[in-house]
Order: sequence, then structure tokens, then C-alpha cells
Amino acid sequence: MYEDYQRNQAEAAFEKAHTRGRRQIFSLSPRKRRHNRILTLSAVLEHASYQSESYLGVREIPVRWIIGTENRSSDYSKDFYPLHKRMKRNWCTIYRMMSEGKIFDPIRGIKYGGYYFVRDGNHRVSAAKLQHREYIAAEVVHYSLPFSLPRNLHWGNLKLLEEKNRFHQHTHVFEVLPENEFYVRCPHTWRWLTTEICEYNRAWFIRKFNRPPESMEEQLQSWYKNLYQNAVAYIRKNSLTYLFPGKLETDIFIEMIKLWNSFDNPDSLWLGELYELFIKRHQRFRLIRAPFQRIHKEVKSLFLGAEDEYRRFAEISQIEELVPEFTPIRASKKFYSFLHSQLIHSYAPHLKAFYGRAPYIQELTVDWYNNIYSPVLKTYMKAAEQSATNLDFPHAYMRFCKRYYKQVISGEITMDGALRAFFN
Repeated sequence: MYEDYQRNQAEAAFEKAHTRGRRQIFSLSPRKRRHNRILTLSAVLEHASYQSESYLGVREIPVRWIIGTENRSSDYSKDFYPLHKRMKRNWCTIYRMMSEGKIFDPIRGIKYGGYYFVRDGNHRVSAAKLQHREYIAAEVVHYSLPFSLPRNLHWGNLKLLEEKNRFHQHTHVFEVLPENEFYVRCPHTWRWLTTEICEYNRAWFIRKFNRPPESMEEQLQSWYKNLYQNAVAYIRKNSLTYLFPGKLETDIFIEMIKLWNSFDNPDSLWLGELYELFIKRHQRFRLIRAPFQRIHKEVKSLFLGAEDEYRRFAEISQIEELVPEFTPIRASKKFYSFLHSQLIHSYAPHLKAFYGRAPYIQELTVDWYNNIYSPVLKTYMKAAEQSATNLDFPHAYMRFCKRYYKQVISGEITMDGALRAFFN
């Protein structure tokens, strides 16, 4: 009686899995039917070959990280559902044995790019996925790759892996920068990143330092700190993924770079001006999505705390690195957003007019600190010692700037005169 029940359960499970599998690959297009079959390791290796092989032994591996098979693509859909009725007998036997805890032999698998491909034990993996098992025992061989495979890799987006591999071979970027800082869904983004780093940004580096970078590592670090990190933070802050469906942050960064380099003299455009021009242009072209982007941006800002605002300000201004004497001040929400807005949207255009070109972040942050922030802080500290003020510094700074900042940078009044008028 119990055996009949177990047999019926296994057969019902197979019918359920088989129906799901056939549904996944159902399409009038042969190409789409192929895209929804399980990925094979041989197809992946055609786009990014491994560098070395090592034996890792038997271990428990996460079932969700098993994304393909070595050579059985015609038998399973992309989620390891069986596709043929002829598989029913063996599949049901294995499903029953796993349900009763009678299978102890590990599967054989290959770890490649952070994910696993099955060499032997496809039925066991298929049954484990349907039983919602978290781990399965596996004897693992490791094929080394200097980066991870793209998420949700399948037959239809293998080009993404090929371009990522080509990008790394050209720049060795993942030996220098963390791979999880890149958010790419479009294959051409990797090609544009190569052009951006090796041509556009290299030329910028030479103009700035009057020398070529000593190594690709120096080039990558400079690009990451002075441009990429800042731009991605801006894209997230402004929820720009709402304006670009199907694209991630790095894909949007490339669209921004294309706009920047479309100008005859890109150096004449301050980074903050580029951001504003970029977002206005795409809000105008995407009238339906723009309101959702604005709403999401405002809602997200409501949940940012004072520490989040400081981290964003410090990351973009690089003030902790550029001004060693700078000491963060405990402040309520809005203070560091105020500093960020002042630095990027007000002081940067002022410095651009002074230099006759867009300022570098090193110039901008140090000049702002020495000429605006530090004088107010020092005067406040003296006034506080003499009990001439009962305001905390963040409130005093914002009140001073709202009253005198524009007059100071326009030259209508000197900083010393403004400080005397405010604190006396």
C-alpha cells in the first residue's frame, strides 16, 4: 500500500515537472525553443574558456547554483524539468529514492564561474529542484575563470559572457576592481567600457596629469574613483533604471558617456552639468516613465538616514582622502545632502567659471573646503568657546550659507566680512 502511494506520488511529480518543462520550451520559434532548454557547459566554454582545472572533492553545493549540464541539453528545460516521456521510469525511481533518503552517492559536477554544471546525476538534480532542496552532495571539479558568469545566463545571452570575457582580457579589470561593482545586462556595454577606459579616459588622464598612466591598474583605479563610482551613485540616487527598462546601472552609465563624448569639447562640461542634461533629456523622451522615476526618487530619499547621506557625500567628494584634516560631524538628516548639493550644483559651476574649464574633483573638494567650509567651521568654534552662539554647527553653517554664500562666491562680500556679520 505504501509503495503504491510512493509510486503514485513520484508519477504525479514527473507529470507536473514534464508539463512545466514542455510549457517552458513551447514556442513557434525554433530559436526560442532552444533558448529555454538547459544550458550546456560546452556552449559556455566556446565563449569563455577556462584557465586551469583542479579537483575540489565531495561537498554540499547549493541546488540553485546548478544552472546547466555537461551534455544533456535536449533532455531538460532551463529549470531542469524533464522533456521526454521516455525519462519517466528512471526519473520516478530516483525521485522516490531521494524522497525516502535512499540515495547517498554524490552527483558529479563542474564548478565554473561561480556556478555548477552536471556531469553525472541530472535526474537527481531535476528531482532535487522539484523537491525544493537547498543542497545536494557533489563531487566537484573546478574550472577556473577570473570572473563570475553573468546572472540568469542562458542560450539567448551567451554573447554577454563573450563580451565580458573580452573586456577582461583587454583590461584585466577584475584583478583590480571588484566584479560586483559592474551591473551589466547589454552585451555592447562591455565593448563600450573598453573604449571608455582605454581611449576616452586614458586621454583625460594624460590631459590631467601630463603623462600617460604607469599601468592599467593606475588607469582603472583613477577611472573608478574619479568617474564611474560617482556616476553609478548618481544613477541610483535618481532611480534612473525606471527610465531605462531592461538596463542596469552600468548600461545607463554608458549611455551617459555617449552623451558626454558627443560634445566637441567634453572637458568643458562639468560632471554635474552632464548629469542634469542627461536626466532632463531622457525624462523628456520617456514621458510615461518619468513620473514613476521622480516618485521613486522622492520616496527613496525619505528613507535615507543621516549616515546614508554622509556616506554618499564622502564617496562622491572623496573628502576623507583629499582633506585629511576633515572630521565628520554628527548631524541630523539633510545636512550632508545640503553639503553635497552645494559642492556639486553651486560651487562646481563657480569654479568652472574661474578656471575656464570643468574642475577635477580633487580641485573642487579641496578648494570648497579651504574657502567655504573650513573658515565657517573655525569661526564657529571660536564663537562657541566665547559662548557667542547657541546653535549647533550644522544649523549655523546652513543658516550662514543661506544668508551669505551667494554673495561670497560672487565677490559682493568677502568671507571675513560675512563671518563677522553673521557671528557677531
